[in-house]
Amino acid sequence: MKKKLENNLALKIFALVIAVGMWLFVNNVDDPVVTARYSVKVTVQNENYVYDAGKTYQIEEDARTVTVLIRGRESVVQNRSDLVVYANLSEIQDINTTSTYVPVTFREVSGIALEDVEIFPKVIPIRIEDSAQKEFAVNVVTSGNPDENYEIGERASDPEIVTIQGPESIIEKINTVQANVQLNGESSKTVKKTVQLDVIDKNGDVLTDDLEYLNFDIGNERQVTVTLTLWEIREGVRLEASYTGEPANGYQVSRVTLTPNTISVAGSDAALETLAENNNTIEIPADLINIDGLSEDYKGTIDLASLLLKEDELMQVSDGNQSVQVQVSIIPLGSQEFEVPTSSVTLQNVGTGLHAVFIRENLIMRIQATDADLQGLDVSDIQASVNLDGLGAGSYSLDVNVTLPTGYELVDNVKADIQLTEIDNTNDTSE
Repeated sequence: MKKKLENNLALKIFALVIAVGMWLFVNNVDDPVVTARYSVKVTVQNENYVYDAGKTYQIEEDARTVTVLIRGRESVVQNRSDLVVYANLSEIQDINTTSTYVPVTFREVSGIALEDVEIFPKVIPIRIEDSAQKEFAVNVVTSGNPDENYEIGERASDPEIVTIQGPESIIEKINTVQANVQLNGESSKTVKKTVQLDVIDKNGDVLTDDLEYLNFDIGNERQVTVTLTLWEIREGVRLEASYTGEPANGYQVSRVTLTPNTISVAGSDAALETLAENNNTIEIPADLINIDGLSEDYKGTIDLASLLLKEDELMQVSDGNQSVQVQVSIIPLGSQEFEVPTSSVTLQNVGTGLHAVFIRENLIMRIQATDADLQGLDVSDIQASVNLDGLGAGSYSLDVNVTLPTGYELVDNVKADIQLTEIDNTNDTSE
């Protein structure tokens, strides 16, 4: 009996060994021991250790990620999303150094023992430098357009100034901070939008990677509220001009010509009301046009921005003329300017297959005679022609042949601007 029991015990032990072996075999096949590899971004701890010393730090982007190797059962170490590697800045030995290394540590998580974890590299480089701060005015920049009947009259940001703190080397790179506002046909006279500031460096590029080292007094979301005031556009505003001084002896002013002589402006309600009270006319100040002692025409360019001042709440429209050309015609005493329609000027010897047109509707002719004769001269008495012999397609400024009645003479030669184009015969249907 005893012998039988001993044999059964031996069999049971043998069976247990076989079962354990089978379990180990199956477990190693279904859930083997493996080494999992992860790239983990380093979390920085105890930043105030650096900031409280009046310093700041930078870690290069390629040093911010380390490789973590974890050995263990496949079911435990694979597909982990809870892995954390941190660098404790309080472990910096000398806060006054410019560059040093900080060890990185794996935070223990469920199912993974620290002895089964390896990190490469075990330390990361860190650069330390003095902290700086600076104030920057917010520059409001718009893209797109409001409704076609409006222009942006005023731009304001709340706050108008932001303070940025960070590494001295980065602060020195900053040129401006910019609030970019997109417009899409708005027609309300006040437009408010909350936007995120862009930081622009001195090369005109937007800072991106360096932003994480900067602190903003408005919060690191960098949001400001932009208010745009839209001004209504008024078309057909007349321009007039006067001048100072007198021409040279023996000369007189014939006319003042402005090109263009009407413009479109935008303004506040109050400014447009004042403009209407002035018959929708803007006067160019006389001190901008000085003809004193001149014996030939005065020609000049006046920037409309010098006439339409923001303090007067008027501005030129963005797609309109930005300047006005001024010509004061100065002619000899006893002479007069006549406007001769180009429709009455003969075009001679136009080449075959060419079409000729005048660029302007009228030619200005300066004619000298006695006062009585000038009063009696009619433009229909003036004969004029232009010879186009030998000219091909193109633009030309050509002499005008002028024949005047007896007792009159031209003060100056007359030129005409003419465009010659080839006649398009592609639509001919003749066979």
